[in-house]
Amino acid sequence: MIMSFVSPEPVNEPYRQTTSFSGSGSTTLEDDGATEKKIVPHPWSGVAPRIQMLFAEVGRLLRYVYTPSLATTVPAQVETLLKSAKELEEELLSADIPGPDDIVDTGDARTSKQDFIIIADVTRCSALLEIYRVFPNLLQSRLGGGIPFAFGSSIEALDDFDYEAEPSRWLTSFAIYILENLGKIPSSSGTRPLQLILLNVCANELRLSSVHASSADLGDVMAQNIQTYKSRSFVMSRLLELSTRLPAKPVLKIIDLIKEVWRRSDLGENLFWMEIMNQNGWQTVMG
Repeated sequence: MIMSFVSPEPVNEPYRQTTSFSGSGSTTLEDDGATEKKIVPHPWSGVAPRIQMLFAEVGRLLRYVYTPSLATTVPAQVETLLKSAKELEEELLSADIPGPDDIVDTGDARTSKQDFIIIADVTRCSALLEIYRVFPNLLQSRLGGGIPFAFGSSIEALDDFDYEAEPSRWLTSFAIYILENLGKIPSSSGTRPLQLILLNVCANELRLSSVHASSADLGDVMAQNIQTYKSRSFVMSRLLELSTRLPAKPVLKIIDLIKEVWRRSDLGENLFWMEIMNQNGWQTVMG
């Protein structure tokens, strides 16, 4: 998944249609001769390969947006990018995630069925987080138009968040929610290769809100900042653990990138992590 975001190869089109995608990646087995089939988890696509593929397409779209030579302000091209983002949003929101009874037990004591289910949900949410960060009009349309999220009670609770007042705080709350889910998976889980890019994506939105004494919601702002610090601590802790279980060099470079994102965010800069990655030429090391 990470290569779709960091590959130095040029992107010639922002989004490839996914309607012909057949769901390859996971396989299915007959359940003792019954008509019901079960999903065999795949080490790279888990139990929801379509969500993994859509996440990769979001990466390609954003890489197109943040490739300097392709940057555009031509209305027709901007509209095309927005249309692609909306199609991906709708596909992600409608994608199915299997339940425990739909999944074959791999026999790996370190990796439960629930680990794969959480990874699928976190991947979907992380893809939406990226879309809403880069295309805020889509989130504004969904929330402002009263269009509910079709899944997840915790996400539905965000519907009442005052997005128009501080959109960045909504994104931070969403990122915190995603990381809380990811934290339910142990670092020893066989899903750990899939966690890297998800941690990086969510870490980008762990932004601190300015605290003003006159703010009517001062308590809420301070509470969110405390939770943001806790989430930052979790991200660093999990990445350091993963650096001992996965090739260390790309993991440590992701840590460098996240620290730089936070440093510049805390200084008031509003840069996206892909911009900072491109500025420092870290794509090849991370991939």
